Amino acid sequence: MPFPAVRTVGNCLDRGGGQSVCIAHGNTEIVPYKARFVRCRSREWYGFPSFPVCRMWNEAVNYREQPKQRKTAVNCLDIIYCFYPEDTPLRRLLLRHSEQVRDKAFAILRDSAAGNGLAVDARLVFDGAMLHDIGILKCHAPEILCEGTEPYIRHGVIGAEMLREYGRKHGLDLEACARICERHTGAGIAAEEVRNRRLPIPVRDYLPESPEEKLVCLADKFYSKSGAMKEKSISRIRQSMSKFGADSVTRLEEMCRMFGIMDTEK
Repeated sequence: MPFPAVRTVGNCLDRGGGQSVCIAHGNTEIVPYKARFVRCRSREWYGFPSFPVCRMWNEAVNYREQPKQRKTAVNCLDIIYCFYPEDTPLRRLLLRHSEQVRDKAFAILRDSAAGNGLAVDARLVFDGAMLHDIGILKCHAPEILCEGTEPYIRHGVIGAEMLREYGRKHGLDLEACARICERHTGAGIAAEEVRNRRLPIPVRDYLPESPEEKLVCLADKFYSKSGAMKEKSISRIRQSMSKFGADSVTRLEEMCRMFGIMDTEK
């Protein structure tokens, strides 16, 4: 079902969906929304469903336009619905998890933006978070409703190829999102780990490199697609990463430091 058009609220384009407040300007109005990310005409800002619509620049993520813009704005739901056309339990699970990762990524940015000085493409974070697990439908993981045939460890590389093919077909540059798909598994996977563990993926590095890749990878670690799907603590995440060796834990801790996440239980 398509979203209705965005409307103007005072000086701001509001994503609405309910009682929405522009913190920067104090405007309030009930409006529908289409855009996932919108920009104040006098200050840069971001909005997303779990938080108030906009933030003053000095309270928000240090957002900058990237030099190379994607050819056409990405509609994540269009892409997801293309590969998951039926309203199945798997599609609902995928959407719920993806939204959790998206919201956690922006919560991390909100809490760390004041001091880390990172330039982050907020729209790419949104798109990458929503699309990072798109490849799970081709994998065999019945505990999370996946009835495909591929090993689950391949869901990132499968999803990346799905996005690249969709982009070629629809004239979209989805390479940045494809890279997020490939590089979000665990705390990233090095070529040496692929080789030593004999993983069924091509032998190369799958390590998150850009701030956006690292942010989505980190946010993903806070939520599982099984069980109650409640947020995990950093100590629990670290314990999970330790099963894959010290390098995985080191990469996790580097990402935590990058975004100012402290483990109070350590």
